[in-house]
Amino acid sequence: MNKRDELKFLIKEENYDIIAVTEVLPKNKKNVQIGEEELKLDGYNHFHKDFTDYNGRGCIIYTKESIPAYFIDQKDKSFIEDISVGIQCLNQPKLLITCIYRSPSNNDQRCIQELQETFEKTNIGGTHYDLKLIMGDFNIKDINWQNETTTHEYDHLSTKFLEAARDSFLIQHVQDFTRSRNSDTPAILDLIFTNEEGMIENLEHKPPLGKSDHDVLSFNLKCTNQARPCQSEKPCFFKGDYDTIKTKLSLFDWEQELCAGGIEDSWERFTDIIQDTIKENIPVRKSSTHKFDTPWMDNPALEAIRRKRQMWKKYKYNRNPNNRHKYEEARDDANTKIRNAKYNYEKSIAEKTKEDQNIFWKYVQSKTKIKEDIQCIIDEDGTIITSNKEKAESLNQFFTSVFTEELDTNIPLFDLRTDKRLENVEFLDSDILNYMNKLEDHKSQGPDNMHPHYFKTLAEQLKKPLHILFNTSFREGKLPNVWKTANVTPLHKKGPKHNSSNYRPISLTSIICKLMEKIVRDALMSYMEENQLFTVHQHGFRKKHSCVTQLIEVLDDWSKEIDNSNSIDNIYLDFQKAFDKVPHKRLLEKLKGYGIGGNLLSWIESFLTERKQRVVLNGSESNWSNVTSGIPQGSVLGPTLFLIYINDLPDVVHNIVKLFADDTKLYSVVNNHEQQERLQEDINSLASWSNKWLLKFNVSKCKHLHLGKPNRTTYTMNDEEITKCDSEKDLGITVDDKLKFQVHINTQIKKANIKLGLIKRTFTYLDKDIFLKLYKSLVRPHLEYGSNVWSIDENRVSHIYSVIILRRSDKQPDRVEISPEQLSDASTKAERLAQEYNRPLRVIGWYHSHPHITVWPSHVDVRTQAMYQMMDEGFIGLIFSVFNEEKLASSGDKQNRIQLTCFQSVNESGDDYSPQYARIEVPVHIVPSCGISKACMESLEELPMILCQEEEEAYHRTTNQQLDLITKMHNSSVFTKSISHIMEVMHGPVIQTVENRLKQNESRIAELKKQKEELQREIDSL
Repeated sequence: MNKRDELKFLIKEENYDIIAVTEVLPKNKKNVQIGEEELKLDGYNHFHKDFTDYNGRGCIIYTKESIPAYFIDQKDKSFIEDISVGIQCLNQPKLLITCIYRSPSNNDQRCIQELQETFEKTNIGGTHYDLKLIMGDFNIKDINWQNETTTHEYDHLSTKFLEAARDSFLIQHVQDFTRSRNSDTPAILDLIFTNEEGMIENLEHKPPLGKSDHDVLSFNLKCTNQARPCQSEKPCFFKGDYDTIKTKLSLFDWEQELCAGGIEDSWERFTDIIQDTIKENIPVRKSSTHKFDTPWMDNPALEAIRRKRQMWKKYKYNRNPNNRHKYEEARDDANTKIRNAKYNYEKSIAEKTKEDQNIFWKYVQSKTKIKEDIQCIIDEDGTIITSNKEKAESLNQFFTSVFTEELDTNIPLFDLRTDKRLENVEFLDSDILNYMNKLEDHKSQGPDNMHPHYFKTLAEQLKKPLHILFNTSFREGKLPNVWKTANVTPLHKKGPKHNSSNYRPISLTSIICKLMEKIVRDALMSYMEENQLFTVHQHGFRKKHSCVTQLIEVLDDWSKEIDNSNSIDNIYLDFQKAFDKVPHKRLLEKLKGYGIGGNLLSWIESFLTERKQRVVLNGSESNWSNVTSGIPQGSVLGPTLFLIYINDLPDVVHNIVKLFADDTKLYSVVNNHEQQERLQEDINSLASWSNKWLLKFNVSKCKHLHLGKPNRTTYTMNDEEITKCDSEKDLGITVDDKLKFQVHINTQIKKANIKLGLIKRTFTYLDKDIFLKLYKSLVRPHLEYGSNVWSIDENRVSHIYSVIILRRSDKQPDRVEISPEQLSDASTKAERLAQEYNRPLRVIGWYHSHPHITVWPSHVDVRTQAMYQMMDEGFIGLIFSVFNEEKLASSGDKQNRIQLTCFQSVNESGDDYSPQYARIEVPVHIVPSCGISKACMESLEELPMILCQEEEEAYHRTTNQQLDLITKMHNSSVFTKSISHIMEVMHGPVIQTVENRLKQNESRIAELKKQKEELQREIDSL
């Protein structure tokens, strides 16, 4: 950590443009996993190879965001590690920068061949590089670089390396020792090569970072960088004089101002008024490129770093051992002062958190979020595009190239699916005000330059003019032209960042239009849901539906069939740019089929047609382009319209199709040839549907996953074979052909460990409260997502909870395998209560990591469960508490005990004086186990604190309300009782277990003493 912190300070002082680092990864990568967030530097783009399952130490190159650099993808080498980036310099020369690391333990002569290939390569991927800079830690000693000689024989590694550099006509610039250690002979291990003289100036050896023994090499590279615009003026909406604006807006007669003309005239008048208030009352600030900063660095740390540098210079001057000792003392002192400075800074942030949570989360995001510019785009001809304007044009051309061409003369008919009708939408002041108050202040504004913070702050004053505008727009069936424009932000998906096809367009549209879209969307969704027009197989963008609900349904189907010895073929289908390719006329035809008409259909038609978009990149804009198909990604209404467009797809097949928006899978039992043929017929039907409705499948990305008995059946779509796979990522969860989730679990464990490592290495100050906040926001989501789908095996559950480092995660819904007798008994009790209180029956499973502790029902907070969105306000449920016992020394068997608890959740929140949910419970009985581990004992130190803290937080949330005295007394007594209950239920079984173990040990000791005495008597008798 100190190396990284000191590097940040060095960057702040020297303002480096390019930074190359070797040995990025730790030696012991199994115990320490580095996440991408830890590699970032603010204001810099970073380039490295994929470190997933990487066996080496790793190299990384940082370039300033203002430098048009791009990653050069090359195949991995066997004997050296390298990373290369290209830079487009001014006046068109191209610069190739390569960072190399060679392990000192790798003496294979073939590494020289790889080094020579790297030295000589000037053409990569069809691009010629005029200038080359190669640097790194080569770990090759015994070369006198002043006269380029070595004392070794020709076949020695150092001799061959020197010859390789000569043959490549490279100039090596480092002449002084770069590594020195007390007992070792100083050596030049870190080298800098260029292909032209005069490229390097002012080479300086700076002191090592932290406790490293390698010098930091600092130099100037003579290469003119392309300048980029760095400043622009923008209104600062968060510092406006809103009191004055409120007064001014209250004076307008909005009926008179906005009701005279059509929607276009009304909108122009409205924007004129708003822009006038912005110009007069919102200050303007200059935005500039990001400046690297180390806000935590205090004066003692600065002084310590300066002293370290002074001692380093003295030591480098004469390499006196005494000066070396003084340097090491100064180095250690600097490390301590840096760590203390960061600790104090983070502590001050933690103390401010109680008053302002935003300060804390802003700091956390600065450590955990990665945001990098698009440095360059390489077009199909290999031309490197670096100017923001040209990059925006290139991206916009690609985004518009995927649009669907739809002929007016060939629109298929869509049969009427209902006798219901939806033609009008009511725009209420209360709805408008509600959505304005929910605007997110920090969201970007659209092409109309209307900022969400402005409208959220002035919601009360602006609800009436918006009501007039919305009604005028809907009545005319037209949108203002600016509402149909979008500033497109390119969002990187995966793959090389210089390839336009690896970006997804996200449309930033008018905030005002989005407010109206929300009301229209609500009306559409209510109409479709209330009339049961949505297919039951669609789980995307619908209330009480999610990825998890779909996966549970699918896995339930698959599990039943496999239990019945049936085989299943599952076809994962991938649409090509689905949201961008939806043809507008066909969509309108389907809307009519679902009973959408009148002004609503006219308004939606206006919303879809005659749209324009431009790509905005670093303040530069492309030209406007016509949007001829698709639904804007980033709009509010878009997802609902897509659901309606794809809604009839399951109707064309005999087997089951499951949808999550455009994610589609088709599956069937395939025990015989007839069933396989029917599945192929369904695939053909889907292909016909896609051709008819112009929503093409990307067959190369479709996958075939077989479950059950092996077979060699293959399936085709449009005469192209669908790729067969052993596993596939299904809505974020990896499913394999055995329906085991070990690969997914291992992946999630790895991600969780990386985040835990990030917390440990990045945040110096960590008290309990701060750790819990970081843990719950950064770590736990990786372990919880979809857990009620994949947490089926108790062994894996225990493994996952070991990652949670013994912190409780009791809000983990899951299915638990129990005996039919247990389930029947518990279900009978639940059904009886359900009938008695007229409540729906819900079954919830809970896994618990601690082998001796279960969480009693009073700690099951239904308000925060992931499954709560599927529940009614009151319900009857079952809790399955699982005891994972340790292996018994005698038998080696693992015992599993399941505690069933039946409870009722009752809504009692009417008076706001009592907890929102009260429960009728069956007491929980906890059974002591025979074994107890050190980890379990250690967890008792912190687990009670966490449970008590949760009780205390819940208590304070309740008592902070204005309650009467009797209610406060009642809440206090409940709180005291809960704390006592925690201690009793937690420690009781463990104390009992320790007592049992003590008795067993005493009996065993007595038995061993008896055996010892018998053996001694036998020995004495010999």
